[in-house]
Amino acid sequence: MNTLNNRQAAQEQPAAAQAQVDNTRPAASFTLTRDGDQLTLDASASTDADGAIASIDWYVQHADGTEEVLTGTQATTTVPTDKQTIVTAVVTDNQGKEDFTTQTSPAIG
Repeated sequence: MNTLNNRQAAQEQPAAAQAQVDNTRPAASFTLTRDGDQLTLDASASTDADGAIASIDWYVQHADGTEEVLTGTQATTTVPTDKQTIVTAVVTDNQGKEDFTTQTSPAIG
């Protein structure tokens, strides 16, 4: 590699590093709707001010101690109506930063 290429590479590295430093976390947000034993999850309100949402992972903690993992902006799952369920959405942006939010769906009845 010649000196000019070395200098160009050295100049480009700080710019790339600066872009990484300036990346802000996305803002995770979701709605949880319960209809009988069906939970509908929707994180389409999540935003990323300096990029785009790359993925959304859902962690559903069931009353029996098991955990179910779902993916996508919207998801559905079935839970017993007489059991509380805890749901966490992990939102990842196009530069790898994450944010999460958790909601509890109370038992019905």
